Amino acid sequence: MRRLDLYSYTVKDGELLRTRNQARGKLCTRRLRGDASFRLGDHPIADELRSLDLRETAIERLYAPEVQSMLHPASARLPLQLLP
Repeated sequence: MRRLDLYSYTVKDGELLRTRNQARGKLCTRRLRGDASFRLGDHPIADELRSLDLRETAIERLYAPEVQSMLHPASARLPLQLLP
């Protein structure tokens, strides 16, 4: 059993939102040393992720067979400055 605080970033109504997620339970995280990778499939969400220029190498994995979590309201709201 352990606790883990994570932050997610999302865009809504022209703002970047930072949201805290507190998790606890049976979970394990491990840093990866370049020996894992991923491939995006053929789907609109995959196309959106592809447009972010993500690296093709995973840097960490999370295994959580039994977890409870609490998603808090956004703690920070930053305006997006979109490029033309």
